[in-house]
Amino acid sequence: MTNKTLHIVGAGLAGLSCAVHAKARGYNVRLYEASSQVGGRIKQVGDHDNGTHLLVGAYKDSFEYLELIGSVDQLQPVPTNSYQLCEGPLYWEIPAQGFFKAILLGKVPGVSLWNLFGKTAQRRLWDPMVLAVFNTPLKQLSKKLAWQTLREVLQSGPDGLTPYLCQTTLHNAFVAPALVGLELSLNTRLLSFDNSNLYFKDKTITLDDQNKAVLCLPQQAYSHIKAPFQIPKVKSSPITNIHFYVDHPVRTAFFGMINTTSQWVRAKGKLISVTISHFDLDRTSLADKVWREICFHLDKAQTQTPVHKIIREKHATPFQDDAFISNKLSTKSPLPHVFIAGDCVNTGLPATIESAIRSGKWAAQAIFE
Repeated sequence: MTNKTLHIVGAGLAGLSCAVHAKARGYNVRLYEASSQVGGRIKQVGDHDNGTHLLVGAYKDSFEYLELIGSVDQLQPVPTNSYQLCEGPLYWEIPAQGFFKAILLGKVPGVSLWNLFGKTAQRRLWDPMVLAVFNTPLKQLSKKLAWQTLREVLQSGPDGLTPYLCQTTLHNAFVAPALVGLELSLNTRLLSFDNSNLYFKDKTITLDDQNKAVLCLPQQAYSHIKAPFQIPKVKSSPITNIHFYVDHPVRTAFFGMINTTSQWVRAKGKLISVTISHFDLDRTSLADKVWREICFHLDKAQTQTPVHKIIREKHATPFQDDAFISNKLSTKSPLPHVFIAGDCVNTGLPATIESAIRSGKWAAQAIFE
C-alpha cells in the first residue's frame, strides 16, 4: 500500500470506476459527493433503478469493472439475445448476432438493402436505436461520434451487440460493491479548486505529489465551481422514466415501441418501467397515455392507470452534437495535480455507463504516468 492518496470528487460511475482502479493499484482513496446519494445516472429510487439501462457485450470496461468488484454475475444477457420492436400490432425481432446482416435480409418490415436509409428504415430502426444509445435525435447527432461508436462495436466481435440487463438493481451491481473499503463523504460540495487545493464548504484538501485529485463531475456542475481553466458548457438532453407498480406479476419483457410516446419498455415482476429519451413535455396525462400504449403489448386490459412514479432527469446526458464533441477534454488537465473524468472527457463513446467507467479507469491510470 502506497502512502499516496487520491481525492475523487463525484461519486457517479466515473468516480466509482476511478476509485476501484486506483484502489486496485494500491492508492488510498477518498471520495467526495455533493449530494446525499451515490451512483450518478444509475442512482436507485426506492427498491429499483431510476431507469432502465441496457449494456452490450462491447462494453469491455464495464465488465472488467464488475469483475474487479465481484458482481459481474448480476448482468445477464436478454434471453432472446435480440432486440424486439413493435409498431401497433406489428412485431419484429433483430438478432444481436448478425444484427446488420439480419437488417439487410429484411428482419425489419419494409426495410432492405435498397431502402436502408429511407423513411421507413429511419422510423423503424435508426431513430429508436439512435435515441436509445445517444439520447440525441439522429439529425442533430455528431456523425463523428456515431461512426466511432459503430466502429468500436463492430471491432468487439460477434457478441458486441448482445444485450445485457441487470438482474437486481444497478446499485447492487455497480455501486454497493464498489464502496466497500472506500472513505466516502456525502453532502460535500466542491466550491473551487486550483493546483494546490480543493475548496469545499467545510474543508480544504491540500494537493501535492502525494495527494492528487480527479474531478468526476457532471459537466453542468462546473458552472457553479470556480476553476482556474475553462470547462466548456454543454446543452443537456433529458430522459423521462415512468414506473408503474402493478398488483400482479407480469410476463418478463423488454421491447421498443415505434410511433408512440413510449419508447422502451421493461417489465419484470410487479414493476413496468417505460423510458422516453430526449423527452421534455408536460407531465399532465402522460402516465395515462403511456399506460394505454403499453397495455396491449403486455397482454393487460386497459384498466385504470396503476400507481406510478414519473422521474424526469433534466440533465440525463449531454446533447451529443458536433459542438459537444469538439469541446471534449483530455484526462490530464492543465494542472499537474488535477485530472478529469466523466462525460466531458473524450473516450470515443457517447455518454453511457461504458464511457463513464472508461473515463474513470483512464484517470486512475493517468496519475501513475
